[in-house]
Amino acid sequence: MDGVASSEMPSRLLDVVLVYEDLATGLRARQAFDHLVDQLELEADFRLNLWNFGLLRDPAHRQEAAREASDADIIVLSAHGQGELPAQVKAWLRQWLDLNAEHPTALVASLDERERDQCSDNSIVAHLRWLAAEARADLFLHFGPAPRPETDLTVESIRERVETTSTLLEEILHRHAPYPRWGINE
Repeated sequence: MDGVASSEMPSRLLDVVLVYEDLATGLRARQAFDHLVDQLELEADFRLNLWNFGLLRDPAHRQEAAREASDADIIVLSAHGQGELPAQVKAWLRQWLDLNAEHPTALVASLDERERDQCSDNSIVAHLRWLAAEARADLFLHFGPAPRPETDLTVESIRERVETTSTLLEEILHRHAPYPRWGINE
């Protein structure tokens, strides 16, 4: 081993593409992925590429995301799970399938907890099962609650503080105005 201890050997680099519907589903998928890595004690480094469903509307972004997915070892698709996947996500999946030259891939679908009981009737799960079979990818289903993003709490608290501060500020200005009727024409 040329004098290099095994603990100093570089770990394997795994490419991960995480495609998510919104912030809550992205957070859930990231938490599930981090938990999986911890549980499996994987000796690897990860290169994580994130794509929001909205970005896939642009053909150039969709093509780039498909190229990244074709090289990925793990693809995580996170959605709430009701109804169908948006057209741009299905188009991205088709592009990935066309580019996937039988590169071994794990496809992980992370859906809302309430979809677990409807799994057999869920159109997204059915579509991803078909896709995984076509791509010869292993499909793993994950169901869990979508955490409430901290940014929602921050936006709500800021809005509340602005309304409170405005009322308080208005009260202070009226009480302590040095010249209550002072104006340009007075």
